[in-house]
Amino acid sequence: VCSSDLMTNVYLEDTEDVKSKYCDMSVTDVTLSLSAKGRAGIEIAMAGTGRWRDEAMAALPALAEYAYLMNSDTVFELGPFGGALASMVGRFMSATLKISSGTVSHVAPGGQQFGIFMRTGLRKFSLQATIAAKETDDVRTLLVNDTMCQLAMTTTSGVLPSILGVSIPKFKMKTHKIGVDGSMVIWQVEIDETTALKVVGDAPVDALSVSVQNSVPAYLVGVAGESSSSSSGASSSSSGGSSSS
Repeated sequence: VCSSDLMTNVYLEDTEDVKSKYCDMSVTDVTLSLSAKGRAGIEIAMAGTGRWRDEAMAALPALAEYAYLMNSDTVFELGPFGGALASMVGRFMSATLKISSGTVSHVAPGGQQFGIFMRTGLRKFSLQATIAAKETDDVRTLLVNDTMCQLAMTTTSGVLPSILGVSIPKFKMKTHKIGVDGSMVIWQVEIDETTALKVVGDAPVDALSVSVQNSVPAYLVGVAGESSSSSSGASSSSSGGSSSS
């Protein structure tokens, strides 16, 4: 959603009496947080043209049953490009992935006090990960030797299963820092769009790919009595579908 600049509508019920619709909203930033335990977390920031209406939906759609992605099910893999990915299970501690679409509200004459449309911006991303060190060096040399690398994070939870996959197929590590967490020596590494390549061999690829798979047939599909221009979340996601950034 963050990469494709899709527009959507947001419906809020702040109180029993205050119910509003916010039109033409665009996701500007997404932050995915993975830690040692508990549920994987996602934080989303949105922006719009400024248009909104005070009105209630005719009926609220039924919500799908929650199936949480668990941080403890995450497998983090890192290695040199062209070689085998090394699993960091037991050493991987946490990661934060931030994605920005850079979209802004385009304000121009004729739009009155509202933006005319949401303008595509410069897409960016950054990934910070914390990995426990071991007796032999397999992190520092990647930066020191300017090694081309690859990375994958996969969280598989539930009986469906629900799968969250993150892949950076070709990059050079931007920074690394050694530190201490309790009694453990840790590596903190950082990657962003300035050190990731969009070409593997002669084939173009996404510098960052994020996919989500689940068994929910659709999210917030059309509701009776609501027009397509004002319904909340008119788009749907098919079962087992995936998206990339």
